[in-house]
Amino acid sequence: MPKGRRTEARCHAVQLLEDAAKALKAFSGAPSVFTVERKAISHAMLYDMEHEAIGDQIEDFGPKRLRSGIETALASLGVGREIRAQLQSHGLGGVQDRHYDDHDYMTEKRAALQGLLDLLNTVPADNVTPIHGVAA
Repeated sequence: MPKGRRTEARCHAVQLLEDAAKALKAFSGAPSVFTVERKAISHAMLYDMEHEAIGDQIEDFGPKRLRSGIETALASLGVGREIRAQLQSHGLGGVQDRHYDDHDYMTEKRAALQGLLDLLNTVPADNVTPIHGVAA
């Protein structure tokens, strides 16, 4: 979906990790998981899909929470702001990005995604009790 003054959406390539490729193959909507009739899904459809998956497990959950959660998790892993921007396609409209920097950042994006996957697959220590809410 084009943003800003664009007439066509900018190509944003992100290499799938092996686990993600397997999951997409198993998913009944593949390969058009993020498209409907070859067009980007609407925000409303994305919200409905996320709400169906999350349900009431997270209060006030919406697409922004998913993106901000990923951004925060990547930052906690030491992934720099530029690589996070490349991965989530944020703030790439400046002169340098549009005209001078032709690097595809695939190696860096793949490493960040692998770190995120490793974080998500980490088994919490059995001697830690999660505390929910605000500390007094």
